[in-house]
Amino acid sequence: MKKLRLLILITSLVMVMCSCDAVVDPQSAVLGAYVDNENKQQDSESAAKTEMSVLYYKDMDTNPVTTTCYANSELLKLIYSPLVRVDDTFKPYGVLAESFTRDKTTVTVRLRSGLVFSDGSAVTATDVVKSFDAARKNAGSPYNRQTSFMLRYYAQDEQTFVCVFSEQVADVEAMLDIPVMKNGEPGVGCGPYVFSEKNGKNVLVVNEKYFERANVPVIYLIETKNDENITNLFSAGELDIISSAQSSSLSLTSMRDYSIISYPSNNLIYIGVNYSNEFLSDPAVRRALSAVLDRDRLAEQSLVGLADPARYPFNPCWYRMSEVASAAPDTANPTQLLNGKVFSLLVPSGSDIKKAIADGIVENLKSAQVTVNITEVSPDEFEAAVKSGEYDLYLGETAISRTMDPTFLYKTGGSMNYFGFSDEEFDAAYERLRNGEISLSDYLSAFSEKMPLIPVVFRKNVMYCDKNITGFSDMSPWNSFGNFMAVKLT
Repeated sequence: MKKLRLLILITSLVMVMCSCDAVVDPQSAVLGAYVDNENKQQDSESAAKTEMSVLYYKDMDTNPVTTTCYANSELLKLIYSPLVRVDDTFKPYGVLAESFTRDKTTVTVRLRSGLVFSDGSAVTATDVVKSFDAARKNAGSPYNRQTSFMLRYYAQDEQTFVCVFSEQVADVEAMLDIPVMKNGEPGVGCGPYVFSEKNGKNVLVVNEKYFERANVPVIYLIETKNDENITNLFSAGELDIISSAQSSSLSLTSMRDYSIISYPSNNLIYIGVNYSNEFLSDPAVRRALSAVLDRDRLAEQSLVGLADPARYPFNPCWYRMSEVASAAPDTANPTQLLNGKVFSLLVPSGSDIKKAIADGIVENLKSAQVTVNITEVSPDEFEAAVKSGEYDLYLGETAISRTMDPTFLYKTGGSMNYFGFSDEEFDAAYERLRNGEISLSDYLSAFSEKMPLIPVVFRKNVMYCDKNITGFSDMSPWNSFGNFMAVKLT
């Protein structure tokens, strides 16, 4: 029964690979990972898989730079490769780029030699420029915002692309993950797959002209106009993968044997603080609240291990966090400082996950003799209350950018600094970090001292897939298939 409860919580994390949410009764959650062998499919001696299937929306935009359909966006990354992508530690690495170098705000990219599109024509830096232009000119493009940080970009020669950014930021190369199209127009890509047909069905087949060869020969594209039917397609074996994003509660109802793959996300769950509350305006109090939180327990129990505990607003999986030495406790006497205090905690309704975390926070703070009363309101009421300051504490969630810059949450005038924190010295500390004048450890020490908000966890993304599909690596919020060249069928 305990395992069943855990699985119900796990499956509540999954969102289908599109912008549309689908909700199914969590009490009907799949037992597939835990049922006895005799209740599973009996075809244990079946032949190895030779093909796989993924979700695809034929009626949605198939332009890799403009589509806002999650399923299509991820799929199209197999057809149109970018210059760079990030791995599962959020570190940029070259795809079409053989190398990239940075001098303050200027990044110079050298294309791999011999790159060609699927039609055999050469991939050039001019094609890269035109693809970036397509993102910049389309306000609705998911890549449009990152182009706003680019002062200019140009083809230095046909093998060299140069981009000048408006700011000096660590890992700014991560912004160069825009898919490359021939002449900047959809139709001809330079990725490991191309569109085709097989047995009258839409498929992806291996692009023989790509510089690496994929292991999966055929990928069937499964269409549905009914998002709630996706779990049925998975159960019937017609769909092999369901990939997650963050804010839905879709439960699987399948006896199919499958794998659960989790990977880091950029979604930070944190506690916001109302600075108009005189007691909470004291940074020592905020440090005390942070010190009382048992983040490991919250991640393990409230999110059944599908979260990374976070004392800072940077994902602990970020490769640069390896530079940071273990920090000392936030405060020496949290219970003494907090004893007997009563706070309200504002939480948006409709999310079993956030409610579970809120309940865990209440239990944590109870150990310090703090009483926390949860106020659960609709998402619209939550947003209005946060902006108007009608709370002591609130449970927030937001996505951190490609360059791991969280300061929009707490810098003076930050776009999500609803609680009024302002500290010019601390604002300057981040500028000094960006300019390389101080280390990340120095900045995190300053964060711990000021504690403008209280980080809790970074949620993980989740992928459910057929057990015979293996080899996923370098999966990230910006590329759920990761380095698909390593994926194998067994």
